[in-house]
Amino acid sequence: MLLHAVFIVITMVSYIQSYPSYLDEIPNGYNVKYKPCADDDPVSWLAVGHVQKQASDTDRNKFGERFAYYNNTWTLELCNEDSDLDGVTNGVELGFTCTQSNIDTWADNPTSLTLGTPTGHPGICEPNTGTCVEQNANLTLPVCSTAAGKK
Repeated sequence: MLLHAVFIVITMVSYIQSYPSYLDEIPNGYNVKYKPCADDDPVSWLAVGHVQKQASDTDRNKFGERFAYYNNTWTLELCNEDSDLDGVTNGVELGFTCTQSNIDTWADNPTSLTLGTPTGHPGICEPNTGTCVEQNANLTLPVCSTAAGKK
């Protein structure tokens, strides 16, 4: 019985440790930042597909929902979408030029691509003014003034 329990624990630990990081599956996954208001400094947001900076299984943002829809794969469709409805495509926000050739290269050898600098967060509407306030209703974020994009 004890040997069986040890086997189950070892199997579970191996599974958890070998589970691939989704940050590796999206361009610039480790470099995504969120800038709530025009005058704010960008904040690192490693849980790119989640509503909080630290992920849980149930708190996906719109980008996380769309990423899951595409089987957790960076696709041309996902690249060209504007998951957070801020008027900027996911590809642009992640510093990725959306072409089928780049998608194919990303799938085969992502390190061979030169990526641009991320310009925003693909799952959080930025800045948090105007229509973005409604889009971000499920998030705990500062609301910026509409006129200047300031808190």
